[in-house]
Amino acid sequence: MAAVVLAANCPPASSAPRILREAMPPPRQPRLLDSVRHTVRARHHSRRTEKAFVAWTRRYILFHGKRHPSGMGAAELTQYVTFGRGRSWAFGR
Repeated sequence: MAAVVLAANCPPASSAPRILREAMPPPRQPRLLDSVRHTVRARHHSRRTEKAFVAWTRRYILFHGKRHPSGMGAAELTQYVTFGRGRSWAFGR
C-alpha cells in the first residue's frame, strides 16, 4: 500500500486535501524460495520439478534450524544428505 504525501502550508482550494505524489515503499529483495522458483522457471524445468526443488530447499532450511543457506557450507550439506539417505521423503524415494 502506497503512502500519500499531502501538500502542507498551501491554502486549500477546496475542502479535499491535495495529493502531491505517492510515496512508494522501497523494493524488497525476493524471498529465498521465490528466487528458487524463479531460477527453476528460467531454466524451463517443469512445475513438478520446481515443486520438488522448493520442497528440498525448505526441508534443508528447516533441518538446520531455519538458518539461511548462504551462511552454510559443505559440512551442513553433507550432514543433511547423510541424514536424508534412506528416508522415504528424501530425494524422490
